[in-house]
Amino acid sequence: MFAIRNRDFALVALFVGTATYTLMTGIAPLASGATRARPSLHFALANSHVNAGDAISATITYSGLPVGTKVLIERSPGTSASEQTVMRVGAKGSGSRHVTLPGQFVGKYRFTAVATGQNGKPISRSAWQQLFSYGDVLLSVLCPDPGATIGGDWCQGGNVQVGANLFAYAIRGNVDFNKPPSYGIIVSFPANTCRSMSLNIAMDSNASQPGDTATVQVIQEIVGAQTMTVQQGVVNTFQVNLDGGPFYVENSSTADDYLYYNGTANCWSRNGI
Repeated sequence: MFAIRNRDFALVALFVGTATYTLMTGIAPLASGATRARPSLHFALANSHVNAGDAISATITYSGLPVGTKVLIERSPGTSASEQTVMRVGAKGSGSRHVTLPGQFVGKYRFTAVATGQNGKPISRSAWQQLFSYGDVLLSVLCPDPGATIGGDWCQGGNVQVGANLFAYAIRGNVDFNKPPSYGIIVSFPANTCRSMSLNIAMDSNASQPGDTATVQVIQEIVGAQTMTVQQGVVNTFQVNLDGGPFYVENSSTADDYLYYNGTANCWSRNGI
């Protein structure tokens, strides 16, 4: 028989209780007055403008995440409220990690990261990040859009002889036979979702002469005028940077030659507008 003083018994009980809690949970209790760091999560895309189908690089930075946390990468199309999980990764404590997300179709998306506890409930969420996924849109698709104004021979399309080959075109231009310094507007587009355009331009070899030239300009508000000289007998490729605002294409020929256009614009919407 032995007696334990009340103070000693309390100390023993405290020690046994603490040891049992630590053994069962694997987590030592906080010291008196201490507080756990509030879970924090940050998600950042390496590039918000990507090519459709290309892998997407991003970084997750976190702190205060308890053991057993899962971080879900959520995607939402456009401004839709619906969310789809595209990736799950484990994380705890503080740190950062790079992730590679699957490529997306043409369109505008939002991405966020959500940290969930062991019970599956969210404990932290990052701000939304916008992603624009670009693909090529044919000029023959852009041309008849209701927002476009056609000043050439509409969007009838066809084929002409260029050198030894047939050239399939979407628009015939310079129907007003403009000569420098006068230009005629071929097509005018409103605000759009495109970042660049690749125009193929040619003259009909059967209706033009060697040495004939023409000038094509793309005019927009932010990016300055972009100009190209078109040579007879070959297909000329004109690479144009677009700022997303309204723009128009105009041309002029030294010898009253028709100009024929096809090509693509690189846009994040399927019709470019």
